[in-house]
Amino acid sequence: MIMKRKLPAALVLSLFCLSGGLVASTWESEVQTAAALAHRGDYPAAESRLRQSLSLAQSEDQTATSWNNLGSVLVDLGRLPEAESAFRLSIQLWTKYCGPDCLSSAIARNSLGGLLIDLGHFHEAERFLNESLALRRRFPEALDPSPALSNLALLSLTKRDYRAAEKSLLELLFACPANKALCLATNVTAHHNLALALAGQKRTVESVGAFRQALQLGENLYGPRHPKLGWTYLELASALANMGESLAAEPLYQTVLEIGDSASLGPHPLIYRAMEEYAVLQTRRHHKSEAQALRKQARQIRLLYEERLRASGHSIHIDSLRTRH
Repeated sequence: MIMKRKLPAALVLSLFCLSGGLVASTWESEVQTAAALAHRGDYPAAESRLRQSLSLAQSEDQTATSWNNLGSVLVDLGRLPEAESAFRLSIQLWTKYCGPDCLSSAIARNSLGGLLIDLGHFHEAERFLNESLALRRRFPEALDPSPALSNLALLSLTKRDYRAAEKSLLELLFACPANKALCLATNVTAHHNLALALAGQKRTVESVGAFRQALQLGENLYGPRHPKLGWTYLELASALANMGESLAAEPLYQTVLEIGDSASLGPHPLIYRAMEEYAVLQTRRHHKSEAQALRKQARQIRLLYEERLRASGHSIHIDSLRTRH
């Protein structure tokens, strides 16, 4: 899956500074606790805290921050239509609070732009991403432009313009090296997406190397088996399975399924895709009963997820989802 700009805890907390400092201690404690829970991958608990923070907010600025952070958690939970509404509302509130050039809104504009790629709204996604990039470039001392650049590269990747995506991602990695603290999360995402760009050009060995690099950086940043790394584990497993390295791929598929259980993701594309691909691997190894059970479970989870999307009136580009962190 293509990876995205998920808001790391440090960036979530930086919103408070951008919005004028920490004011209401009860609101502050809920948002800080939510950030810590999200960083650990406990997204349901983080969602609960952020919804509580909405009732404690004492200004439009604080309310906008809560909605933005809630949108990021909802993306992690695979509830994209709800996340879209949360990001749009945060942008509206910040624009009302501090005008169209509000620096805080650059974060939500980038998040919304990346999400709209998932939903297939490429033209609108490009507009929000360019707006975010313009604000970031005007105030580089306050906000790093790399997340917006990463999502614009993602747009090329989703359109299957693999060479353009590779070029953009290499430029991004050069501009934002892994030894720079603020670039750590961006590097994880960029290496993952670079691997997909290489895979799209049939450069399999290079692609596997880039996925391994993304995992190494991600495990150093988030810890092993973190939900943010779920798609990277899955993509690496897929690449290894396609190369005939079943023994190396199997524990990676199992890791993805363990992540789904531990993070309480519910019906989520990551989980049913992992089950579908693991079933193919089990069939190749002549484990027919295991493969059949995996396919049945994957089908049930996929139907639940698609039913949720239909109820919201949305569709989703699963291929673009594979680019996200």
